[in-house]
Amino acid sequence: MSDWKIDPTGVQTVLTSVQTTQGELATVITEAGMNGVMAGVAWGGGITVGVSEALAGLLTEQQSNVTAVGNTVNASVTGVANAVYAYNNGQEQMALEFQGAIADGSDGDFSFFEQHGYRGDA
Repeated sequence: MSDWKIDPTGVQTVLTSVQTTQGELATVITEAGMNGVMAGVAWGGGITVGVSEALAGLLTEQQSNVTAVGNTVNASVTGVANAVYAYNNGQEQMALEFQGAIADGSDGDFSFFEQHGYRGDA
């Protein structure tokens, strides 16, 4: 065995906290919320037209980044949960592979986890 010292209960606490925070963030950053912001800015008519155009451009540009961040958080939670599960079962190499697959999840590709004993529960 390696020198790793994993506290499964501590890991679970952190993962639960991450999922809770992500859920709270998802309720704030919604399409309806962004539409409300845009409507508020557009209400100013000609005075704020430049602001609404710039804001629309920014939101469009950042949409893929926000999606990638959400996917990375999901991949991280899934990867860490699976790494701890594999480690606890004496599968150190698989634990390392799960950790390495986290980066691939930023684009929503969870195929590695699905192919290797995906555990969606954190």
